[in-house]
Amino acid sequence: MYQNHQDTKNEHHYLKLSGESSHWKLNDYEIEITPKIMSSGNGKLYFKPTDNNYVTEYYDFGMRAIINNEETTLQKQVVSGPEDFKGGINTGSVEGPAFFTKTRNPIMLEDVNEIYAVIKWEDNDGKMQEETISLYVKKAKE
Repeated sequence: MYQNHQDTKNEHHYLKLSGESSHWKLNDYEIEITPKIMSSGNGKLYFKPTDNNYVTEYYDFGMRAIINNEETTLQKQVVSGPEDFKGGINTGSVEGPAFFTKTRNPIMLEDVNEIYAVIKWEDNDGKMQEETISLYVKKAKE
């Protein structure tokens, strides 16, 4: 699910994204796209099984996007050492200059094909697991 607020010139886009996979739920992840900046974050990540009472020794959260058919990382958070998921984890946030197309125009929402999160973690048996949460897919032109 996503919400999109944009200005009348289609130059400022604000997305609030939520979604889930088998083991994970991501709520209210925000992405702001303007001709000058791109920011992403401020979501909350929950481990769904066992009433969210879970501790892992390693997890890796990555927010990725396909922009003009090229994959890019929007945000990454890696924790090594005990991490308690009780009550969820804040994703943090990042802000930087706008991304640009090959022709040096700022990226706008219409350039974004897909946005998704990838979560990797160590389970109770010490095995690495990975799941993807799809958050946004560009609608095909009719």
